[in-house]
Formats: sequence, C-alpha cells, structure tokens
Amino acid sequence: MSAVRELHEMKAEIARRIGTDPERYGRGCGHKTLLAKEVRLVAEELGMGLSDQPRQQVRDALMIRAGRDHRTGISFYDSRDVEAILDQLEDDDA
Repeated sequence: MSAVRELHEMKAEIARRIGTDPERYGRGCGHKTLLAKEVRLVAEELGMGLSDQPRQQVRDALMIRAGRDHRTGISFYDSRDVEAILDQLEDDDA
C-alpha cells in the first residue's frame, strides 16, 4: 500500500479486522461512514470496554485514544481520523 492510503481502503481494512463487510467500502465509497456497530467493535477490539456506552461517548473515547482529542464531539470521521483508528488497530496487533 502506498504511503498515502485511500479512505475507502482504510475503512475496508478496519472492516476486515473487526469482521464486518469490507465490500461496503469499495473503490469510490470513501464517503460511506463507519457504522456505529463497527465503531463499537473497534473499541472492543482495542479492549476499551465501552460496548454499553452511548454512541457519542464511544466515538469520543476512540478519538482520545487515537490522539485526536480535538475531534471529540464529532458525528463523522475524516480521513485522518480513520487513519488514526486503523493505526491503533495495527499497533494493537504488534
């Protein structure tokens, strides 16, 4: 993969890692948002223990963990957020 990752590729990789459908994020589908279920699964995968918390609280905790504190309160993820989330999953695997 190139140094600059495409948004749809990063979202598909997150989906693969957590066991949801990576095909949802095919080429040209970077505009599709990560599902709330996927965000919860990411948090579980990272051992954050937030599965019973409100959606926004899970998002905020994930942004803080990814070092993107300034993005708390968001309702969508930009490409840098998605990359930071994927980096957290990759670091967790290492």
